[in-house]
Amino acid sequence: MIRVLYMLTDNVNHTVDEIADKIEASSRTVYRYLNTFKSAGLKVICRYRSVYMIERESVSWDDSKRKSGKPGKKTLEQGIVLQRPGQDLRTPDGTYGMIEQFKEKGIMNEMPYLQRCVANIDLLVRASVEKRKVLLRKYECNERNRYCDYIIEPFDFPFYYNFVWAYDCRMKRNILLRSTRMNKVQVLDENWENEEQHRRRYLDAWGYCSQYAHHIILRMTLKVKNLITEAYPMTMLDVVEDENSKNGKLWILDTKVCDYRGITESIMGLLDEVEILEGEEFREYVRKRRRELMSAEI
Repeated sequence: MIRVLYMLTDNVNHTVDEIADKIEASSRTVYRYLNTFKSAGLKVICRYRSVYMIERESVSWDDSKRKSGKPGKKTLEQGIVLQRPGQDLRTPDGTYGMIEQFKEKGIMNEMPYLQRCVANIDLLVRASVEKRKVLLRKYECNERNRYCDYIIEPFDFPFYYNFVWAYDCRMKRNILLRSTRMNKVQVLDENWENEEQHRRRYLDAWGYCSQYAHHIILRMTLKVKNLITEAYPMTMLDVVEDENSKNGKLWILDTKVCDYRGITESIMGLLDEVEILEGEEFREYVRKRRRELMSAEI
């Protein structure tokens, strides 16, 4: 039981079967231990599916209240769900109410993918508060097109915890990670060593980051507006209806982008329904990209 207790408090996401294998016992025995811990007054939490841990301290998700120790209004699950279609980031309270109904009806229990994200970010936020390093295993890295392992110092969680700013201890640089691409998170018993090197950069709604951002203004049809905001919900904050339009036919996107690739991919097949009002450099980029596509062999 003591071995199980240590495993449940070591900041690693263990399944019941993994624990049973390590202590050479049955899963039923592990569940009996869990019930014993609950009876003893310990806070045993099921993070997702059969992953359990014992919460040693309460961590607030609201950054503005983290120092005071008071719980914040928004939960981690609400933040991650807010980056999915079917919500309005301009008025998020309605979405929060919807999520509470999901929980009451048990629908959240049928979302293991979301629950895994929540459990991983839980550990990362805990490490950030305690200023400890994290071993990130099997991160799905687009740049290398394979799984990658990182030792990081996580220090910021933009876009409702859908992204993580972290310092890569091996490559000696700041990197931006997506919480949805994380498979295994382990908090190490090592303190930060590079806090003075931690730097955030501007992050646009398409997930690109840079030191500087480019300002663009587009006029688009309702169809284009819906396609963009549903695929990239953070653009909701920068979209308004064209005051000269009738029946919601035209919309204005006034935003900043770090890389033209994200927005270009969103509108390339719909250029006849988009007008670039501001951003001459962006206009030239779109023209060049269109020529490249037209000349490419299929």
